[in-house]
Amino acid sequence: MERLSVRRFFLPGLAVGIASWLSAYILYPQLRVFELGLPSLRRVLALPVNQEALWNSLILSLATVLGALPLGAMLAWAVGVYRIPGRGWVQIVALWPLALPPLIGVVALYLLLEGGWMALHLPGMLAVWLVHVYALHPYGYLFTRARLEQVDGAWWEAAALLGVRGVRRFVRLTLPVFWPAWRRAALLIFLVSMSSFTAPLLFAFDERVLTTQIYYYKLNGDLPSASALSVVLVLVGLILFGLLEGTVSPMKSASKGSPRPLRRSLSRTGRLLGGLFAGGYGLFVCAPLLLLFGFSFQENPLQWLSSGLSRWTIRHYTDILSRSEALQPLWSSFQMALLATGAVLLTGVVVAYLARRLSGGRLLLALCLLPYALPGTVVGIQLLAAFSRPHPFTLSQVLVGTFWILPLAYFVRTLPLGVQAAASGWEAVQDRLLEAARTLGARRGYLWRRLVLPLLGPALLGGGWLVFVQAATEFVASILLYTYANRPVSVEIFSYLRLFDFGGAAAYSVLLVVGLGGVSLFFRRPGRWMSGWG
Repeated sequence: MERLSVRRFFLPGLAVGIASWLSAYILYPQLRVFELGLPSLRRVLALPVNQEALWNSLILSLATVLGALPLGAMLAWAVGVYRIPGRGWVQIVALWPLALPPLIGVVALYLLLEGGWMALHLPGMLAVWLVHVYALHPYGYLFTRARLEQVDGAWWEAAALLGVRGVRRFVRLTLPVFWPAWRRAALLIFLVSMSSFTAPLLFAFDERVLTTQIYYYKLNGDLPSASALSVVLVLVGLILFGLLEGTVSPMKSASKGSPRPLRRSLSRTGRLLGGLFAGGYGLFVCAPLLLLFGFSFQENPLQWLSSGLSRWTIRHYTDILSRSEALQPLWSSFQMALLATGAVLLTGVVVAYLARRLSGGRLLLALCLLPYALPGTVVGIQLLAAFSRPHPFTLSQVLVGTFWILPLAYFVRTLPLGVQAAASGWEAVQDRLLEAARTLGARRGYLWRRLVLPLLGPALLGGGWLVFVQAATEFVASILLYTYANRPVSVEIFSYLRLFDFGGAAAYSVLLVVGLGGVSLFFRRPGRWMSGWG
């Protein structure tokens, strides 16, 4: 009887413990920011510079949606409907901006746009907009492609037979059918654009957006003003996140049987133009990465861009590899990312399991997804406000200024990825399989080693890889929280850029990509690692 009583209260007790843990490091820092920021909110928003920052953020995010969403939708239409030549190549490179670590992508575009070879030297906000369109248009592509797989091409054939063409067909058929997917993509693009920090900091340092304004207030030691602007970003993020989660699912095909794919044939001229489009798009995506690699081997990168006259060298690599202290940031980032990844996956597995077994577990799941609506600058300010003094949650220790503040920030920022990965993994663990194993006499430990972990493994390793990459390359919260002793690789690359050592920044970026590639070998073949768990 006592054993049954322990089992009965184990899961609720575990849920209470996890809820307390998440409240301490997710909810409490938010409440602390509101406590500091709300009294100063009216004063801060009354300043013209902050009003300018707010409007710049909103206008930039709206412009990003208007640029990234049509580009992604047209790309999906060209690949999925018109089947242009080179579509296989386009489908591969279309996802590169999402797979590329954010800092590396921005650095590559910074070197491309600021170098003399292109002679663009775009105005700050226009350059930021171009970077955002480059980085975020895959969201429009993915949502449109997913909807194309569901629609029935017979609808468009029927519209053509009825004489509905051109703008009228777009307004009466295409827009209603694709609107749910495009609305969800637009909200996601707007949310990510509002959270952007690295691109405005590098390209528009003389103009203001909310994220950089928070950073400048923090540098000046004005934490109440930084908290007040953080409150604004939190409210905007939560509203967008609520709209995103409340978006209705796209309607499904009403025809019987499998839907007929939507296809359109191309003339010879159309195929030629489609091939040119595929080649131009591939160059658009790959050029920054190729340039980053080339920069790392140039004695004078800017001279190489402007005139092509520069000596090839490996000096930037030897300067980094020959000094142990130069590699310390890379090791620190990987070490902190590993700690954050382990904590995220463990929390994700437990929370997803509780959401599956307890009626109130969905609240834990929602709490874990909450940081998705918070920009990195807000997470940094929240942790500064909450843990710059002793607190029971930290065993009466001050976390700010210590090694542990950055792994905690990475944990908070990447927790939604880990929880979603664990939740998808638990979907593969069906209750009937567990019941069958128990019926055959499998004990709890054997059941986990031979059934549960192998089924969870692929999702956890895939999600773990994403968490590790995001944590190892995190820059936004890191620049607010780091100390020189635990400075991460992202801050080190930024310091190279501030010294105009573009070759060193490029070489360090290449080393980071190579290091991430080496770590990915662990995540490539889940079955190889799962096979030893029994």
